This record gives sequence, C-alpha cells and structure tokens, in this order.
Amino acid sequence: MVSVRGIALEQKILLVLAIFLVTIAGGTFMFRVLENLPWGESFALTFGSALGHGIQEKFHTGTIALSVFIAVIIWACAWIAFESTVEYISEKKAREITEGKRARRVAAKMRGHFIVVGAGRVGTEICQKLKERKKQVVVVDMQSEVAQRLEEKGFTVIKGDVTDEHVLEQAGVRQASTIITAMGNDAQNIFVTLSAKELNPRIRVIARAEKHGAVHKLRQAGADEVIMPALLGAQKMFEAAAGG
Repeated sequence: MVSVRGIALEQKILLVLAIFLVTIAGGTFMFRVLENLPWGESFALTFGSALGHGIQEKFHTGTIALSVFIAVIIWACAWIAFESTVEYISEKKAREITEGKRARRVAAKMRGHFIVVGAGRVGTEICQKLKERKKQVVVVDMQSEVAQRLEEKGFTVIKGDVTDEHVLEQAGVRQASTIITAMGNDAQNIFVTLSAKELNPRIRVIARAEKHGAVHKLRQAGADEVIMPALLGAQKMFEAAAGG
C-alpha cells in the first residue's frame, strides 16, 4: 500500500471519490429543492457548476452560492487527485532508484552466489528452493511487478533488460558460482548463456529450454546443463501412469 503524505493512496482516492459523489448527489438534490427543477436539469446544473458554468443571473442567491460551493469542492477534489498522482509517481520512482542501488550494493559484495534470470513460475520456484537451502541468490528480471513481489519476499533483485551484459554485471556475474537462465524464451536463454560465459568463463550455467532444437544451441553457447521442464513433467506423468 503506497503512502502519500502520510495517507495511503487507496484511502485518499476513496475519500476524494466519496466527496465527489456526495457533492454531486447533494448538489442535484439542493438544486431541485431551491429551483424546483426536474432531476435531469438539477443534475446537469450540478455538473455545470462543477465545471464552472452553472451560475446564471436568473437563479436565486442561495442557488448561486451553492453553485460556487460545488465548483470549489469539485476543483479541490481534482487538485488533490492530481497532486496525489504526481506524488505517487515521484515516490515510486524514488523507491525504485533507492532499492535498485541497494540491490546492486548487496550483489557486489556477494561471492559464489546463484543468479536466477527470469522470475516466472519456474524461476520463482527455483529461488524459493535455493532460499530454503540458505543459498545467496540474486534475481534478474525486467518486470517491475515481478521485482516488487520478490523484493517483498526478501530476495535481492536487479531489475533490467536480461540481454544487457551490464545488468548481468550488476548481478555479480563475475563473482557468481552459478547462473540459472529460467526464462520461457529460448533465444533469451541462449543470449544470457553466451554473455555469462564471456564475462565469467568459470561460471556454471544451467539453462532452461522450451524446444528440442534449443538444447543443442544452448550447449554450444556454453550451458553446462540444459533442462526441459515440459519433458520432465511428461516423464513424471509417464512414471506415475506406468507405476499405477
């Protein structure tokens, strides 16, 4: 839950929305009472007041005052919404920069750690298993939502383009013992394998393959082990069926 000036953003949005709806509903009701107008015209007058076009000389003094009041409230709501949006974007950007710097500092101090590239279902499961065995793990992923989810679980995450060698260096590829390319894209897994071996010839590369044709290419790129999750799943299902 993101906080904007001490108030959770979700709460502020709900508060502004509630004030807006109450103002529109209350204004419609009051215009109907004061001017004896149909509901439709009362609503249109309220909406016009919100836009600053509701005041006319033919109205009673109370109606004019109500129109001004509605305009002030609605514009105040609009300003608060705008201000909250700007602050939310600024806070989010600042947090990403701060967390990114912290993650890079932590990764730079690691030695002999594991790097998991791609934190989808397969990558996330690998991260959890490594964490259970008390292994140092750095996760590399380009999706902000994925990075935030793993950061909340206590993982060190480098957010960036996985095909950028600079991002792999930020993850400490030169000092790492093992890199696991767990993406569901064979071309990206091949590129990361090539880059990792170029930056650290001693690193152990475990690569995921989606298609049979990618297995040979990954081995040529330098992968020490190539795993096909689909093939493993099929093997397990066969063993279960044969055993039954």
